[in-house]
Amino acid sequence: MYELVVWTAGVQDYADPILDQIDPEKTLFKKRMYRTECIKADQFFIKDLDVILDRTRENMIIVDNSILSFAFDLANGVPINSFMGTEDEDKDLLYLISFLEEAFYQKDVRLACEESFKLQYLLSTITGEATQK
Repeated sequence: MYELVVWTAGVQDYADPILDQIDPEKTLFKKRMYRTECIKADQFFIKDLDVILDRTRENMIIVDNSILSFAFDLANGVPINSFMGTEDEDKDLLYLISFLEEAFYQKDVRLACEESFKLQYLLSTITGEATQK
């Protein structure tokens, strides 16, 4: 259903050994992207979908444990809890599968993101836009 790309704010020397454990044959992830493809803003590294030239935004989803990392593309963002490798009750990936299956059938995945996570709405309540309307 989806083409998977890993895009980490980590440096390549740190990320590759972990990704090699997950995907040793390099068949699961179509591409690996690192900190060098992020934009640094203060101490944060932001992933900007503008760097992906061969896809359109209505077909891209960013899954990340930091909402700041997809701040430029909030409409495409799916927040997920951090996984440290020890949480026996962690079910986030199961929930993510369910969401991705539903989003796949939307003409624009951003509609599914907003419907499920309401990040644009939350931003508008913080910035006061919701109260002005």
